[in-house]
Amino acid sequence: MKLMSLVRNNGIFWTFVRYIGVGGASFLVDFACFMALVRLGGFNPALAQVFSRTVGAASGFLGHKYFSFAHSDPAVAQKRSSTFQMIGYLGVTVFGITVSPFVIELMLWLCGGRLLIGKLCTEVVMVCINFVAMRALFGHVGKKANPLP
Repeated sequence: MKLMSLVRNNGIFWTFVRYIGVGGASFLVDFACFMALVRLGGFNPALAQVFSRTVGAASGFLGHKYFSFAHSDPAVAQKRSSTFQMIGYLGVTVFGITVSPFVIELMLWLCGGRLLIGKLCTEVVMVCINFVAMRALFGHVGKKANPLP
């Protein structure tokens, strides 16, 4: 019973659940774009990764800003401007776009060139990196709505 009470009252847990939901939707956009570029467009997987990650990231910013890391107290939310958050998100995105082609090449090498497995493994690595970065970018805005450990 204490565990359920802890989960219900834990802002970090629910922030992570929302983050995964928005990330899942962004991943579907990214994945559809990636597979279309590689399978239908004949793109190299590393180049397709750059384009698909960019499209997925653009859709993810709005979802993360207004849903994953949203705060109910407007005074708290104004402490970091949308411009600051957009620039920070752009930095996280550029980092991810820069790193992910190397990660996918590594994952493809590790999994014997299996495209689907390589892409999924790449996304697991990138999700972990991005959650930590976005929690720092959006999550510290409202300590009441999103407490830190």
